[in-house]
Amino acid sequence: KKIETGPMNTCVLLALLLICGCTAFPHLENKLSAFHATVPRDLVAQIHSRGNSKLRLSVTEAYQPARTAPLNLTPRAGLRVYPADHGGDPTGNKDSTAALLKCLELCLAQGNATTGTFPYGMRDLGGCTIDLQGGEFLLSAPLVFPGYTANAHITDGSIKAAGSFPADQFMVQVGEGVCVDGQKSCGAFFTFSNLFLDGANVAQGLLQINYVMGSVVNNFYGMNFTTFGVQVNSGHECMIAESWFGERPFDYHFKPPAEAAAIAIQINSNDHFTSDVIVFRAHIGLEVNGAANLVAGVHVWGAEIDFHFGPLSGQNRFDGLYIDGGLVIFDKVQDVTFTDAFFLHGGGVIFNCTSLNNFLFSGNLGNDLNNGTLFTALFPLTVVDTVVENNFLINGNKAPVSSRAVRTLYQKNATMFNFDFSDVLLFDIQTVMLSVVAESGFASCVARPPSHKMVKVECDRALTGNVTVSVDGSTYSR
Repeated sequence: KKIETGPMNTCVLLALLLICGCTAFPHLENKLSAFHATVPRDLVAQIHSRGNSKLRLSVTEAYQPARTAPLNLTPRAGLRVYPADHGGDPTGNKDSTAALLKCLELCLAQGNATTGTFPYGMRDLGGCTIDLQGGEFLLSAPLVFPGYTANAHITDGSIKAAGSFPADQFMVQVGEGVCVDGQKSCGAFFTFSNLFLDGANVAQGLLQINYVMGSVVNNFYGMNFTTFGVQVNSGHECMIAESWFGERPFDYHFKPPAEAAAIAIQINSNDHFTSDVIVFRAHIGLEVNGAANLVAGVHVWGAEIDFHFGPLSGQNRFDGLYIDGGLVIFDKVQDVTFTDAFFLHGGGVIFNCTSLNNFLFSGNLGNDLNNGTLFTALFPLTVVDTVVENNFLINGNKAPVSSRAVRTLYQKNATMFNFDFSDVLLFDIQTVMLSVVAESGFASCVARPPSHKMVKVECDRALTGNVTVSVDGSTYSR
């Protein structure tokens, strides 16, 4: 009789098998394997509770999901490769470099040289994945994906640098040599997920991505690097997300150690995305040397410089950053938005530049900053098309936090109205707007050229009423 599938029939079938054994029902044995994939685990648990210990053991063995790649299997064909299948030691006690390089070799051998899948003659590696299966592998030589390759991945485990690992190398490198594509993207779609990389205070860096469009680093924990955690050079659209980085193991002494020298994340090109990342120890948490990047939801603590935006870092967007005890340094401010950040202790923002152009700094909060101010300019600033507003300081002095201000002064029978904005304005006054409300008469009033953060209003006859002045520390190009 045809046996219908379903939770109840499955339960009955399993009960019969437990009572009588599979050998008594050979025609049902094939049915059992067909039901295997659909049996609810809670149903199996109910059956376990009704048999003796011997039967419970047999059912557990029968229904235990198979490992995706048991460590004792011989090498297999396909696009997922396992270091443990090639002599790698998943306990991390023995050097597994040969096994890891063998996996890399197998992935490169999958490359499809036909054109059309990826541009510029890239070889499609078919999604080949080096699966660490939750093991920890010791590495004494770099793993390098050559240039003009695409579509490969490393996932699910740990790699630690051996004591003999070259001190001037990254543990994993994507792309090498020269990229002749005009967009500097000669590789595509590499992902690194669910990974722990440990440089063992030997490796220069953990992961270097060169000339790649569409790489993804997520669920990544990197530690004990001497110079760089992750470095991105050229290429486009690299995403670093939901990851943690530390030059050394974290502690809760929020001041960086004197020996800190590394950069946790360095972006040296355009159009990349860094979000939901924590840096817990480094000399510099995140450094951007490129344009059109987005940095959002990044928390840096235990660093001397939390964020450094270099001289090539225009046209970037920074949103929701947590500057926890360090500094933000701008070497250039050109077409930049910096919004909704939280500064805790530390030294606020340092402008290591001579001009601010097209700059929006809004909605930021500072708490108990070291020098009591949110901004420090190392040079006189030319301010153009810049808005600094809606920022607040708490548990500190009332240092200026705005580029704009409005004040109203009421006087009787006055011809002179003086306004001082030194307590609120960051920059010297560039533009003035004037409004007069007189209780009687028709006095004519004008604003005189401002002097730094002060402006004077003069009237041609005595005035009783309100004079309102709106000032701005920026000039505007249009």
